[in-house]
This record gives sequence, C-alpha cells and structure tokens, in this order.
Amino acid sequence: MKLRYTDRAKDDVELAFAWYERQRRGLGFEFLDCVEIAVKSKFLVALLLAAGDAKPYSTE
Repeated sequence: MKLRYTDRAKDDVELAFAWYERQRRGLGFEFLDCVEIAVKSKFLVALLLAAGDAKPYSTE
C-alpha cells in the first residue's frame, strides 16, 4: 500500500532534510530513514488496532 503525503507535509520534510544536510552531509538521509520508520510503525499499529490484534498503549 502506498501512502500519500499532503503538500504541507512534503514541504516540511524537504525543509527539515535541507536543514539536517547543512548540519552534516548525509544527516538529511538519516532523518528521512527515521521519518520512514516512524510512518510505517504508526501505519502498522493502526492496521493492527483496526484488525483487533492489538490494544492501544496506555500509561495508566
């Protein structure tokens, strides 16, 4: 399944990528890897919750 990003999200990611690259060459790509992992993990949790295979995390 392909995820679609809003134009605002794309702009934010591009700006953050450029900022990280200015800090250190290659850091922008590390940032993109982290974004991809975070998005995929949130998507997986949503699928598991929808299927009833997981329960929401609670700190209570």
